This record gives sequence, C-alpha cells and structure tokens, in this order.
Amino acid sequence: MDGPEWRAQLGQKVARLRASRRPLQAVPEDDAGGGLCKQNHSKVQCWEGGTTQSSPGCDLGSNLGKRNVGRSCDHWDSSVTLGFMINKYPGANREQGSCPVWHTCLFLMLRFETEKSPMAPYHIRQYQDSDSKSVLDLFISGMEEHIPATFHHMLTLPRTLLLLLGVPLAMILVSGSWLLAAMSIFFLLLLLKLLARQPWKEYVAKCLHTDMADITKSYMNAHGSFWVAETGGVVVGIVGCLPVKDPPLGRKQMELFHLSVSSHHRGQGIAKALIRTVIQFARDQGYSDVVLETSVLQQGAEALYVSMGFRRTGQYFMSVFWRFVDILTIQLKHPLPSAYAALGRGNVTVALEATKESNTFGHPWKVPGRYTCLTWMPRFETQKSPMAPYHIRKYQDSDQRSVLDLFIRGMEEHIPATFRRMLTLPRTLFLLLGLPLAMILVSGSWLLAAMSIFFVLLLVKLLARQPWKRYVAKCLHTDMADITKSYMSARGSCFWVAESGGELVGTVGGLPVKDPPLGRKQLELFHLSVSSQHRGQGIAKALIRTLLQFARDQGYSDVVLDTSIMQPGAQALYMSMGFRRTGQYFITVFWRLADIPAIQFKQSFPSA
Repeated sequence: MDGPEWRAQLGQKVARLRASRRPLQAVPEDDAGGGLCKQNHSKVQCWEGGTTQSSPGCDLGSNLGKRNVGRSCDHWDSSVTLGFMINKYPGANREQGSCPVWHTCLFLMLRFETEKSPMAPYHIRQYQDSDSKSVLDLFISGMEEHIPATFHHMLTLPRTLLLLLGVPLAMILVSGSWLLAAMSIFFLLLLLKLLARQPWKEYVAKCLHTDMADITKSYMNAHGSFWVAETGGVVVGIVGCLPVKDPPLGRKQMELFHLSVSSHHRGQGIAKALIRTVIQFARDQGYSDVVLETSVLQQGAEALYVSMGFRRTGQYFMSVFWRFVDILTIQLKHPLPSAYAALGRGNVTVALEATKESNTFGHPWKVPGRYTCLTWMPRFETQKSPMAPYHIRKYQDSDQRSVLDLFIRGMEEHIPATFRRMLTLPRTLFLLLGLPLAMILVSGSWLLAAMSIFFVLLLVKLLARQPWKRYVAKCLHTDMADITKSYMSARGSCFWVAESGGELVGTVGGLPVKDPPLGRKQLELFHLSVSSQHRGQGIAKALIRTLLQFARDQGYSDVVLDTSIMQPGAQALYMSMGFRRTGQYFITVFWRLADIPAIQFKQSFPSA
C-alpha cells in the first residue's frame, strides 16, 4: 500500500474515532518537565510555571515533553490508544504551529480512571467593557446571598423575640382571637424578612449609581484597577481597588472593593488569587497598606482575609439600621513593609568586616594587604509585629495537660453559636410563643408565662452545651486519654503541637482511616485547635501543612476530616488549603433536631 492510500485510510479511522469518542476524559501529559494536562473538550490545558497553554499532546520521541504551542487536538477514549504523529518537513518551526516534520513518532495516551477534578482552570485578567453584564450579575447575586444570614441574625435579637412574644399575647388579651395572634406573628416575620433585604438592596442600588455604573471610568481611569477571574469563558470572580482619598498621615493606602466569587466555583482558590492580585498591584504602585471593610455576618470572608495577612483594625455601624440590628462593619488592614520606608525613618548601622584578599563578596574598598567590605544593615523602626514566632514539633508526654486544656476550651467556644442557631429554629420559636400563651390561657398568670419563657431559654442553653460536653467526655476516654498510645505509637499516625514563647498554642493529630474506600489509603485529621489569642498568625495553616506533608511521606492517597456547620471560619480555612466538601451527615439524633450537620472534607494527593 503506497503512502497516499495509507494516509487516506488512517484519516478515515481517525474520523471514526473522533465521532465515537466520549467527552472529557483526563489525559496526563507524559512531560519530563512536570507539566500537568487536563482535557477540556477538544483542547488540552497545560499548566507549567503558572501559565496556561493549549497542546496537542506530548511527543515521546526525541522531543520528549515539548509542546506545540497554539494548536489543539482530540484525545480518544480508550484504555490505551496508539496514534501516529506524522511530521512533514525536517527542521520546521514547531514553536509557531507550522506543520511538523515527516517522521513518525509513536505516542501512548493512558486514560486514567479517576474522579473528575472539581477544580476547573481559571485565569485572572483586567476588566473589559464586554464584562459589564457578567460583573454586575455576579455582584448583585453575591449581595443577595447575605439576606438569609441577616434574617437569621435578626431573629436572635432580644428585641425581636420580645416582639414575637409580646404582640401575639397582646392580640389575645385585647381581642381574644387566636387567628389575629397567628396573623400578627406571620406579619412580623414578613416585616423582618423585608427589613433584612432592604439594606442590601439599598447598597446595590447605591453602587449601581456610583462606582459600578461605569467600572472603566471608576476604576481603570482613576489610579485603581478592576480584575475578573474567568473559567471556560465565564466570569466567576471579581475584585476592584481604589486609592484611599484621606489616608493616615505618612501612609498611602489602597482599598479593596467588591470581592465576589460565584457560589459554584468557591473553594478553588479563586478568591485568594484575586486578593493576591490586588496586594501585588498595591506593592507595585508603592502603596503602604491595603485596607477593606466587611460585615460581621461574613465570618468566612473575615477568616479568609485574616489567613491572607489582614489584621482587624476597628469596627463601626454603617447606619442607624445596622446599629438597631447589631450588625457591625469590620475594618481590616494588610501593611506592605518596605525597606526603603524603614530606612527613611530608622537608623543605619555600619559594620566593617575585614576579609582576606580572596574575598569576592560585595564591592570592597581596597586597603593595603586586605579588602574591607562595608555592610549596610538598616534597622527597621517599625511597630512591633503582632505575629509572635512559633514552631511546630511532635507531641511529648509533658504536653498532655496543655493539650487537653486547649482542646476543652476550643470545644466550649462553639456553645454560644449553637445556642444562637437553636433559637432561630421554627420549633424553638414555636415553644417560646406557644408555651407562654398556653400558660396564660390555662392559668391566666403573666408570672407563669414569663417564667415559662425563662425556663425554655434555660433549657435551650443546656441543650446547646450538652453535645459538646459529651464529645469532650468521649474523647477524654478514648484517643485523648493517652495521646502517645493513640497517635505516636501507631504506625502511620502522629500528633503535633505549635509552641510560641514556651506556651503551647496549637494542636493537630492524624490517624489512619480504618475502613477506607477500595484502593484508597486515607489519613483523618483530628483536633485542629489554636488558642484564641494566637489566631490569625498562620498557625492553623502551618499545622495543616505539617499533617499533609506527613500524609504524603507515608504514602496516603487522601486526607479526610469532619467539621461542623457551626464553624464557617474552619470551613473557609480547609477549602483555602485545597480540601473539597464531599458530604454531610448528622452525628446524633440531637444534631438532627438542632439541624446542625457535620461536614465532610477531603484532599486527594495526585499520584502517577
């Protein structure tokens, strides 16, 4: 069979294979340089050194690991696919996408039967006028997400509970009508819902008539900037920044605005990448600080900012309404240290270092017989950093008391949040309304009605404490009874502590999962806790990284953990560290009644 006929038959086979292929199979690139490839429809997205390229695959011949930049190809779905890359003109320019040379290279594409990765490739670029509609839609939907949290917060206020109890009681006493009492509760809840929506709607309307009306004019032409995160041609994240008009004396500050990520693309590091973009832009422009404001309702956002180096500097009420509903606006700041700024304020220490003639360091001044190097060491006259030095080490028996104290305090911190959540449950509100009404109708005594409210609140408080106390008691009789035996003696497990100034300020442990999924070897993270006085210094992240590195070294395929829905800050931290939410469940019947599920997370380690 001659060349043209053979090529024609090969082309027909290729066409049939393309027509019958199944979409979106992960194809690893066999790249000696360590590039990672994932198929995206008909293109392969390649990451190497933080850049994204399109590649037709990898040539396993003499050009191992090189890419054909700017071209695309299709991968066929089969366990092992043999293909031919026919190159025509020897020495042709491969980098510009011209026809490759006429030699035949055999390449092998292995189809990995793995779960689809939840992380889609994204890139960050500056805003364009064509993004206007997508940016506004994302901004508005992000603001509307805060309405339910505002409503729940308003339900827990004492004045709200007083209204929900007092108005129906007054209706019954005045009119004797249960229908009017029920209607009054309904209208009060409806009023609360409308009030919870109003401030966010007003904020959106204000922005749409000010900076978001013309983003190019407001940000791009005003010494600021605006960026979008894009994946698959869709805008999934936004952030902007503008210079602060009246910064403190001697400071040059940049303010971050409108950080928002689509709810379907959270947990992929997009928000962090956008924040880093703003911080880098501020550094490049010579700013001394990046500042921002967020709401006390956005605990996950605050935890994210703190993990990125921001520090809480103040708080205030944005309006009379926010004061009435007790919703604070929190101010955060990220200082950008500069050696040149420090030189301008501090002293300079000059040290003379005598060296031999063979010294090759610096630009020495010549002195007969030897060189003398002049070393300039700027002494920074800056404020003392709030971040104390710490180090992480393995657990020792002498740490037991400190570890247990930190563990118990950490668990007790969740009791107030559990109590507030239980107050917002419909069944709790029904008890707080129904029991006093029943007391009044049966006995006619207001004193008994007031006492019934007090006892219901006391019962809810005790119930909120009970599950955490039980969990602590259970742990103190199991794994935490003898940490050395439970964690340090077992193969593939360990327990670490973080120490600062001789004080134990953080803990984390890891144990192998007893019955992991088939073909997986999993390590479970336990008891991550950091002292409340030492949070925001990166200690929790350092402890998690220590455990992840241990898991890699021990050959584990996954690290898994459980946390509570009451810990949004912890959830945000885990997701920023690469964990993915895999499910949820109720630990006990009580947790089901209180509507507090446990959230399951997993981080998988890719393995060739």
